[in-house]
Amino acid sequence: RPAFDDLMDGVTFGVVSGVAYACFDTLIRHWALLTTGLVTPQPAQFASLVFLEGFVKPLVMGTATGLAVAEFSGLGKGHDGFTPRYFGGVGLAIGANVLYSTGIYLLGYVGSGNVSLPLQVLWGLLVLGVLILRLRTVLQAGLLEGALENAAAADLPVGAEQEFCQRCEMPLLPGSAFCSACGVSMRARAKAPVLATVGTAS
Repeated sequence: RPAFDDLMDGVTFGVVSGVAYACFDTLIRHWALLTTGLVTPQPAQFASLVFLEGFVKPLVMGTATGLAVAEFSGLGKGHDGFTPRYFGGVGLAIGANVLYSTGIYLLGYVGSGNVSLPLQVLWGLLVLGVLILRLRTVLQAGLLEGALENAAAADLPVGAEQEFCQRCEMPLLPGSAFCSACGVSMRARAKAPVLATVGTAS
């Protein structure tokens, strides 16, 4: 919807979708365990499985999906849509899920459950750590966009339209000579087309 075109909206919707998918995937995958329980209870194995399926996997899938949908929302006015950045985000999300699932599957054959489950947890945390580092930069951009939009809305004259930087697509404060995010001069960018026209005419 047009009202939810901010980067943070995309991150939020993507994370919620990924976590919800991971929840249903876990319920289907371990339904027999949830309904019948362990034949021979082993607290260490059960704790590792709960941590992996109830904490690590939802965060991996949620973070990966959030990164992809964030690129669809993008910065600036409206949704960016199906841009190369979006397809790059989708590729990152697919790659992270494939790496996570492949590692979990292969490590399941290493030794007994006392060995394989801790290794699976470590592998999941490694993939999650890489995704969290990437998400941190996206969250910083999204929070900056929201803060600039709120600051600009407070000083925006009635009926005036919000302006955005042509370089970084961040909201511009009314009457600002420079972009608060990337620092580019608004006056220099406004003169660029004029100079190009003069050069062509000469």
